[in-house]
Amino acid sequence: MRLRSRVALLALVLAACDGGYKPPPRPPAPPPTTPQPQPRPRPQPQQPPPPPADPAVAVSAHGEHACVRRKSGAVACWGKNSDGQLGDGGRADLPRATLVPGLTGMSEVAAGGNFTCARKPGGQVLCWGNNEDGQLGDGAGARPGARSTSPVAVAGLADAVEIAAGAAHACARRRAGGAVCWGLGENGQLGTQADRSARPVAVPGTSRAVQLAAGDAHTCARTDAGSVLCWGRNTEGQLGDNLHAGRSTPKPVPGLGDAVDLVAGGKHTCARRKTGAVVCWGHNQDGQLGDGTAGTFAQRTPVTVAGLTGPLELAAGGAHTCARVQGEKVMCWGSGRNGQVDGGAASRPRPAPVPGLTDAVGLALGAAHSCALQASGNVTCWGSDEHRALGPRRLP
Repeated sequence: MRLRSRVALLALVLAACDGGYKPPPRPPAPPPTTPQPQPRPRPQPQQPPPPPADPAVAVSAHGEHACVRRKSGAVACWGKNSDGQLGDGGRADLPRATLVPGLTGMSEVAAGGNFTCARKPGGQVLCWGNNEDGQLGDGAGARPGARSTSPVAVAGLADAVEIAAGAAHACARRRAGGAVCWGLGENGQLGTQADRSARPVAVPGTSRAVQLAAGDAHTCARTDAGSVLCWGRNTEGQLGDNLHAGRSTPKPVPGLGDAVDLVAGGKHTCARRKTGAVVCWGHNQDGQLGDGTAGTFAQRTPVTVAGLTGPLELAAGGAHTCARVQGEKVMCWGSGRNGQVDGGAASRPRPAPVPGLTDAVGLALGAAHSCALQASGNVTCWGSDEHRALGPRRLP
């Protein structure tokens, strides 16, 4: 009886304890959260390459190659090399600027069609590359297969103060006055009626010349009075005289008497006037004269480049033209099918800015590519990269 009472009591206690216990309430679950996007890292500005130990101080281009003159006076070239126009002793195309062996202390470099020339401080001129039309001026050319992959001296020329190179001819201005030319002359671009000359020949009527410019098959000179004389091919109006015939005698461009700078492209010519305006004449099929028009086979008198004021430097290529303006920027116009104007694929009949280029201190244009010397001593190129004409640095 006592055992039953104890069992019953224990059951009552357990029942009371079980019924009276309530577990503590669970904390409410946190509401679902949407993951917050992490901020993207800011793009770091691309660091420009360090300035070269021997920076470039001048650049020249023609055809599908280009060359620079370095601060030391050394010359380095890149691009097409089928005729040895890079001067490295070989004929393989090169994508990077390669020194021309043995050239030191040069004062000027001028790239031609498939050849190149450089001037020494004393006035001697050395050339290398194709010599089939006598464009090396050493007296050994003007015959099929003639070429030199290393520099040779221009015969009888020891007082040059300026050189200019065209497609297959070259000219020099002499210290004593007057110009001489050599190479291909079938259009009269040498200032003589000879089809070609393997040695320099004097150009009559150029005693007052202070600047030379050579196109593919024409040549022009700016005089100390500001007039411009031209001779050679005139099929596209590149002599600017409102006539159709070419000639071997220099004649002035009518109405142009205040020129302060002069450049020649493949088949066109441009001059900067004392007022700051730029005028061009010649072939305008692709808008390379910059007056807002295109499709003109021959513009035989100068027209004004539209919307261009105060250019600091001009350069002319195969069928395009560029100007360096204030702020070290570059404006280009003309044929742009290979990107040589502004990096796009369109031609521009008016000057268009080259994007991303704000530190230009020099310009040089080839047949379908453009190059700018930068303040750092580097060179940036854009346009056609056939035969590796753009070198190691280029616009995107």
